[in-house]
Order: sequence, then C-alpha cells, then structure tokens
Amino acid sequence: MINEVGERWISAMRNGEYGEYPIRQDMRTDEGMDAMGVLCSVSGLGAWHRERGIWMYRLESWEYGGDTEWCPPEVLEIAGIDELEHIQVVIAMCDAGYSFAAIADWVETRQADVFGVNQRLEAEAEAYCPFHAPSAGDTV
Repeated sequence: MINEVGERWISAMRNGEYGEYPIRQDMRTDEGMDAMGVLCSVSGLGAWHRERGIWMYRLESWEYGGDTEWCPPEVLEIAGIDELEHIQVVIAMCDAGYSFAAIADWVETRQADVFGVNQRLEAEAEAYCPFHAPSAGDTV
C-alpha cells in the first residue's frame, strides 16, 4: 500500500511539477531533478540549498550532496520504502534515461513490493492480535 508520501512522489513525477533533466547522475541540478530528488522534495523532511555550485539536500541530522543518487534513509522510511533493491531499480531507470512517467508507472505497478514489507507485516500482526488500545468510546 502506498502511503501519503509515496502518493505525492508518484503524482509529482506525473504532473511535471519537477523538471526532469537528461544527465541522471545527480539527485538535483540547475536543470531539474531525478526521481530520487523528487522523493526527497515531497517527503517534507528537509530542504534543498545550493553550496559551492552543488545542490545539497539538508536534513536536521545530515546533509546529502545533490551529486549523489541516494536519498537519506529517513526519506525512504517516511515514504514506507524498506527494500533498497527497489530504490536501486529506480536509480538504474533514472541513469538509463527513463521518463518520470515510466518510473511512476513502474513504482505504482509494483507498489506492494516497493511500499510495504513493513506495512504488510504490521497488517498481519494486527490481524493476528485482536487486542487494541481502547478508544474514547470504549468501556473497560
């Protein structure tokens, strides 16, 4: 299941909000972003700034150069992505020149794989365990 950040990522790749750029070896350049740069942007966790001619993505805990292809682990976590092999496929698609639309299609059609190992485990655990925290209307 895709969470809100994942939905924003797919939507942002489809709606043209972020410019694609032809050289896919950086998350962000002056010309645009790759899919991983878009994921960082929509995560709401950090901010982009330019330093010594390079775009940097800064989180409170860390700073990532725009010349890297990897998102911070915190971004992947908030998006619900817990399998690095899926991100490696997205990076390879960026490097090979796939469009945002094609990457969004790939992510969406494989959403159960890309988003959800932890979410599936949580759902299974919840289904197995009938106990829940009492809500305001419950009586004990």
